[in-house]
Amino acid sequence: MNNFDYRYLFHLAYSPILLILSVIFIKFPPKKHNSFLSFKNSYTYGNYEAWQEANKFYPKQLFRSSLIASFLQIPTLWLPIKTSFLLAAILMTSALVYSFFSTELLLKKKYGKKEEENNSNKI
Repeated sequence: MNNFDYRYLFHLAYSPILLILSVIFIKFPPKKHNSFLSFKNSYTYGNYEAWQEANKFYPKQLFRSSLIASFLQIPTLWLPIKTSFLLAAILMTSALVYSFFSTELLLKKKYGKKEEENNSNKI
C-alpha cells in the first residue's frame, strides 16, 4: 500500500546539506588563511582584505543558491528515481558553480585593478 521510495529522501538531502554548510560558514567564518576551509583564488592569496570579503560573500551566495535548488528539487519527486537523482546533482552543482563564479566576479571588480597594477609594476 505504501509506494513511496525512500531513496528520494537521500536526493532531497543534497541541497539542504549545502544549506546547513553555508549557515555554518556564515555563523563561524574562518578566522585566518588555512588550506582546508576557506575561499581561495588568485585575488585572496596575499590580500587579507580580499580573503575576508570572499569568505563573507561566498557562504551567503551558497545559501541563496542552495535554498533555490532545494525548492526546485521538490517537483522532481514525481519523476523516475534516476531522473530525479540526475536533476538533483545538476541543481546542486549549479548552486556551487553560481556561488563560486559570483564570488569571483565580486573579487575581480573590487581587486582586479589592484592586481593588474601590481603585475604591471613588476614588468
